[in-house]
Amino acid sequence: MPKPGQIPLPFPDRSLSFAEMTITDANRAAIAAVRRLERWPYHVFCLVGPGRSGLSTLALAWAHDCQGQVFSAQDLDQIDASLIEDMASGNIAIDRADLVEAQSKLLHLVSSAERLGGHVLMTASRSPAHWLMTSRDLASRLRSAPIAELGPPDEPLMRA
Repeated sequence: MPKPGQIPLPFPDRSLSFAEMTITDANRAAIAAVRRLERWPYHVFCLVGPGRSGLSTLALAWAHDCQGQVFSAQDLDQIDASLIEDMASGNIAIDRADLVEAQSKLLHLVSSAERLGGHVLMTASRSPAHWLMTSRDLASRLRSAPIAELGPPDEPLMRA
C-alpha cells in the first residue's frame, strides 16, 4: 500500500478570516502583500506557491475580509460571459488561475476590473510569465501584476 502524500489534518469547515489565520514566516510576507487593497499598485495581484501551500485558504481569507468572491478556474470557464462585467466591480479571487481555459473570460475580467475599480486576486502554482497564454493582451496585463510567493508550510504553521 502506498504512503499518503499528505499528513491527514482536520481543516476548518468554513473559510478563515486573516484575523483567525495562523501567521508564520511561511505566509507572513504573502499575507501582508495581498491584505491591503489600497496598497496594491495594480488592480490584479498574483499569489503563487507550490501545491498544498495554502493558496486556496489565503484566497478564501482575502475574499472573506474584503467581501469578495472566490471562483475556481473551472467556475470561470463555465460562467456566462455576460456576468463577468457585473462581477468585475467587486473583489474577485480566481483560484488556480493558471488553469483557466477560457482565457477570453479572464481577459474580460481583468479589463473590466481595471475599468470599474474592482480587484482580482489570482492564485497559481507559477507566475504568469510561465503560463501558456494565447492572448498577448492578457499576457501583458498579467505580467504587469505584482506577485507574492507563498512558501510551503513551516513547522509552526503545521503545529497550528
